[in-house]
Amino acid sequence: MTTHSQLVGALIKGMRRAESARKALIAYSAGLAKQTSIDDVTPDNACKVLDMFALDSEQIRELGLIGVEELGEAVYHAWSINAGELERVVQWFRAPRVEFVGKHCSELIRAGRIGPVLTMAREQALLCHR
Repeated sequence: MTTHSQLVGALIKGMRRAESARKALIAYSAGLAKQTSIDDVTPDNACKVLDMFALDSEQIRELGLIGVEELGEAVYHAWSINAGELERVVQWFRAPRVEFVGKHCSELIRAGRIGPVLTMAREQALLCHR
């Protein structure tokens, strides 16, 4: 059984991966050698992510720790795409998507299909930070 601290750790790992990708993209785009630090990746925020999706133990087991890491990465990208505005982030996950035949990201995540959501988040983050 996966513990709460393992879930939080996996989310933080995914969020840090997205944070590193964002810093690298910003530094490359701006030609900066120095990268700025972002303090959004905390255990408290990881717990908020778990609360936001309200995943049950079966859904968590289906995602696995790698899937939870990917969820953390997708959430961080959504946060950065939406300028850190919580309502916009929530809407990003809950709005029906043409790409997913009218399904929303949260629905796919709860069904254990994080891959398409993460791919879309990565693509939008790349476009957003150019």
